[in-house]
Amino acid sequence: MSLDCTNLSPNRPLLLTNAGSLVAAAPRPHSIRAFAAERSSLANFMTIEHIRLSVLNNGLHSIYHAVEHLSSALRDADRADATAYDSTDVAVRKTAQNGVVSWYVGDPYLKPPNAYGIKFSILHLIHGLELLIKAYLEQVEPGSTAESGRSDRTISMRMAARKLVAARPGLLDPEHLELVLRAGEWRNRIEHAELDLSWSEACRLAGDFLSVANYLAFVLHQIRLADQFGFDPYREDGDGVGDALGVLLADRSPITEEMVQRLASAWAEQRPNERLVRCVHCGARGVSLSSDTCVACGAIDGADVGILMDELSEAAEKMAALRRQSGLDPQVGEPALVQTARY
Repeated sequence: MSLDCTNLSPNRPLLLTNAGSLVAAAPRPHSIRAFAAERSSLANFMTIEHIRLSVLNNGLHSIYHAVEHLSSALRDADRADATAYDSTDVAVRKTAQNGVVSWYVGDPYLKPPNAYGIKFSILHLIHGLELLIKAYLEQVEPGSTAESGRSDRTISMRMAARKLVAARPGLLDPEHLELVLRAGEWRNRIEHAELDLSWSEACRLAGDFLSVANYLAFVLHQIRLADQFGFDPYREDGDGVGDALGVLLADRSPITEEMVQRLASAWAEQRPNERLVRCVHCGARGVSLSSDTCVACGAIDGADVGILMDELSEAAEKMAALRRQSGLDPQVGEPALVQTARY
């Protein structure tokens, strides 16, 4: 196949078809120069002179956008765009209705599919998690996060995590602590080297970091992320990020399940007179009868189902006890009906 590569702009992707033609992709509707001019004129109306976020708010801001990226990436993972991208050849494969196959070839860059935004969710979550911890340490002991002899630098995330578990023993199990301790390694791996993760590993990392951040936001700062992320003050209306958080926390991975249950337990300890029933979304015993909302994941689904699940569980336990007493069921443990009722 002979390809004519003359008169092709190096600043535009190439379109290679199986018909043997190589052409420059269609130009963008607006040039960068025109866009810059528009931005320059808009700048005359801007009134922001300074940007400031406290340590805690800085971390929460990153977690908010992590939820956005993660929700969007998971939603678009099954779209044709995600499978059309060839990361090895940096190309996008397109098939027209007439069967003609073409490839957009970009070197060195061609826009990856939206699902690749999961990279940003992991980075934002690690950043947010680090600042949740450091904000708490500063509240307990001002100046404790400053690096020794360097007032302009803070301690590493690993050191901050070790200080946290020293101050709050039992706050994290070894498995959860290991995840936090290795967060810096994951960040360096993504920021300073080739990105090479399986999709399942990326999803697991993002989900685990999110569940730990959601848990620590409450136990360290009494902040329920679903509440904070569920309202947009500029539109004076609900914010879909709060709902997206609840969906993500219903993932039911081992660490996520443990974290939402720990959060619900921490809530229950502070409010011993408030009855909580099981959430059909995240599985935690965290649905408040007073608000019909899960305190762990923020799902608003009514407490009726949770009450019914509790009643079925109690009935199943009584039936199992009677069967064991009568010698009909020698097995000891949670009845199968209870497990079915939970999910």
